[in-house]
Amino acid sequence: MKKRIIAISLIAAASVFGVSLFAVNNRYSYNYAYTLSDAKDIVFGSLGIDEEDAYKKQFKLDDGKYELEFVYNGVEYEYEVSAYTGEIVKVENDYDRVVYNHGQNGKTTMISLDTAKKTVFDSLGIAESDVVFTKCELDDGKYEIEFYYNNTEYDYEVGAYTGSIVKSEKKQNNVATAITLDEAKQIVFDKIGVTESQVVLTKCELDDGKYEIEFTYNNTKYDYEVGAYSGQIVKAESKQLFTAPTTTTTSKPTTTTTTSFITLDEAKQIVFDSLGITESQTYDRDYEYDDGKYEISFKYNNFEYDYEVSVFGKIIDFDKEYDD
Repeated sequence: MKKRIIAISLIAAASVFGVSLFAVNNRYSYNYAYTLSDAKDIVFGSLGIDEEDAYKKQFKLDDGKYELEFVYNGVEYEYEVSAYTGEIVKVENDYDRVVYNHGQNGKTTMISLDTAKKTVFDSLGIAESDVVFTKCELDDGKYEIEFYYNNTEYDYEVGAYTGSIVKSEKKQNNVATAITLDEAKQIVFDKIGVTESQVVLTKCELDDGKYEIEFTYNNTKYDYEVGAYSGQIVKAESKQLFTAPTTTTTSKPTTTTTTSFITLDEAKQIVFDSLGITESQTYDRDYEYDDGKYEISFKYNNFEYDYEVSVFGKIIDFDKEYDD
């Protein structure tokens, strides 16, 4: 009875100081290589602060990971540390959300996607050419960067204004791929007899054991899937974007009138020139031809753009919407 009273008193004391300790069946020291105390040292040491500097602290053990949540200097932090390896497997904080929503520190200029990717790869000590991207986009003031590397799936977020990593998470992939994305693309391009420099890639990602590769070439949209383990093409679809009507020439005694139509590449150039940007600066692109006009959609600088360009080279519809 006396021991029970002491235990209750300790829990009450912890609550007074703002620390929530969750029941973990007394397994901190017995079944895992790293204790909760080790995990706290790892996390607070990585930030260069003492545990006493943080508040609103919550610590718990769940499924072999220590979950540590706390507030420091007005910023909420969430960490996960492996109880087996002592490795930080997840980091998330809301500093960039605070900056983005409230304009702290005068941050008004965003870094580029390339700079965000470099920040991530430098932190891992790897090269961009070594990974397979599954997502790269700007959303709510953060660059979301997801990719596969060395049989592991990585999920990062980089603040677009501060340039700091605000989230990092990785998950071991138990099935290794047999071929790389570059090899999958080469299989597809060899199949139709083109080079990568001749096409406009609109999608390249690994999903559920298949490389999904979509691109346009010569006014045709291609949609391929290549088995990541077999190297075999498991899906091949193509759709004509636009077939220009035969150029007509009307002869008169003194005049000749010729009607010509622009290509998809020319329509895209008209759109990008109107914005003063290049295609390489955009992402999530989609191009189609429908009923005498080119439909050109893409995202740029946190906005989603939708254009319609007539086959005669005129922008006939335009819509710009904030991408939230």
